[in-house]
Amino acid sequence: MFTYYLRNNLRNKTFLFWCLCFPLALMLCFKIAFGNLTTVDTIITLDTAVIYTGENAKYEESFQTMMDNLTEGEDPLFKVHEYSSEDAVTKALLKGDIDLAFKVTDGNVEVLLSNSYTDTACAIGRAVADTYMNNYTLIEDAFAKNPKEAMALIDSLGEEIDVLVPAPSNFVDESPNPYIWYFYSSFVMGMLFNSMNGVNMVYDIKADVSSAAMRVSVSPSKKSRMIIACFMSKLVVALVINIVQLFIMKNIFEVPLGNNYFKLGLFVVACNVFAIAFGEVCGSLMKGTLDNRENKVTAIIMASVFLSGEMIASLPGVIELHCPIINDINPATVMNMAFYRLAYSTKDFDFYINMAKIIITAIALLAISIVILRREKYASV
Repeated sequence: MFTYYLRNNLRNKTFLFWCLCFPLALMLCFKIAFGNLTTVDTIITLDTAVIYTGENAKYEESFQTMMDNLTEGEDPLFKVHEYSSEDAVTKALLKGDIDLAFKVTDGNVEVLLSNSYTDTACAIGRAVADTYMNNYTLIEDAFAKNPKEAMALIDSLGEEIDVLVPAPSNFVDESPNPYIWYFYSSFVMGMLFNSMNGVNMVYDIKADVSSAAMRVSVSPSKKSRMIIACFMSKLVVALVINIVQLFIMKNIFEVPLGNNYFKLGLFVVACNVFAIAFGEVCGSLMKGTLDNRENKVTAIIMASVFLSGEMIASLPGVIELHCPIINDINPATVMNMAFYRLAYSTKDFDFYINMAKIIITAIALLAISIVILRREKYASV
């Protein structure tokens, strides 16, 4: 019986497209369109020279100190070349021997570029010069007014300030990367499309829906065995599809999935059980043909996925600010948050809270669907 339902499931091309191919096609589009946004290229060390033409020794000394810091380490930003004169530096720029040069005068730093300069060299040179001049003026003014505050200012300039971490939120532990969120949302959407399997399960077993279910209903096999076999056949196919998708996400699309495979397995199994059980309940309670029931469930899924941020990654955050109850009851959002926390968060408690919501709801839906499918009797089929 399990093999029979398994073969039927594998013949369902519509199911295979929406659950396997469609999410991967979306991920491929995201990778092609936005993949370079997360690629961080190693900055090539720039060849440079420094020309001092001013009389302010302190200005030159402080600039040299900054340059010394930028030439240290395994991957320094600059490699400074020594030249005997400004003319020699100009010739080196014309030949392309160096990428750029800094001309330091009293209170000013000019950036000189080679004929074949790159946008990177231009941007870095300008940033270094502007930052130095602004900081020097700021510190000089502070020393003139209050030396103690000037020293505190110097210490603060050396501190690393993280400007990317928002205030604590119940939604996620940190601001989601929209690029990664789209991948997770597409994967979750594929799992939710397994609800079509639940609707088809009703078509296979519930006698008032199809002629095939009528024949099954009067067969000597126990109804409970039919339900379990049908459910497990659909769950196994869904899990195999998800394993393929996760493999492609990790190894081809390079999407982080975390390093806890137990939590990942729990997440995938629980979400698929929820999706199939949700489809069973909807398929049992809705009226109309199989296509009508599937279309209604698809509409619900698409609305859920939209609210979870599949099209607009910031939408769940806006909803959390104004009406958080929607995020709490939206299955796609709960699954997305669980997946994101699985991969990024170090707080297991938050992940398991999301999982508890999914598992409890899945058990409730599963119990309802079993009661409907098992107890319904037909005297005239």
